[in-house]
Amino acid sequence: FMMLSLEFDHSCQYDYVEVRDGESLNSRVIGRYCGNERPPSIKSTGSSLHILFISDGYKNFDGFFAIFQESS
Repeated sequence: FMMLSLEFDHSCQYDYVEVRDGESLNSRVIGRYCGNERPPSIKSTGSSLHILFISDGYKNFDGFFAIFQESS
């Protein structure tokens, strides 16, 4: 993540980005992120990450910006 600016809640239940290791909602959850603190670099076990963004629309923040790149 280059930038993360979402509503903060200790359980990240209102606005969050959830990252899964694979192509679908059935893939293993790597993490759920909210607030302003960027998570550390995320590595997948394959060539896909599933990114789910949820917002309740109540409070507005800047959102998030992430880059996905292949490592060798």
